[in-house]
Amino acid sequence: MEGTATKVEDFKGRLDELITKVDKLEQRVNEVEKFYLTTEIKKPSTSRNAPILIDKNKEKHVPSMKKLQQDASRREAAATKRMQELMRQFGTVFRQAGHQLKLLG
Repeated sequence: MEGTATKVEDFKGRLDELITKVDKLEQRVNEVEKFYLTTEIKKPSTSRNAPILIDKNKEKHVPSMKKLQQDASRREAAATKRMQELMRQFGTVFRQAGHQLKLLG
């Protein structure tokens, strides 16, 4: 009986470590998400003496802005997919952990 209690405590300790790692990972994901939500594409500074260049620069930036937005959308979709897969994997790990706790307890 004492051996089983020790195994349960060891398992709980490992489970606590996993939960801590998941919390840290979630915090890092939130930080990355916040970074991308708050990052703006900076406009180039131009002088008053070059109005023609300003218009040309605007024309050049419009297609690249669209491409950047599309790329950002693709990255966001890929990140969402990865996060869903991670959550599914963690759910599996936690269900297995709960099942093993029931067996040990």
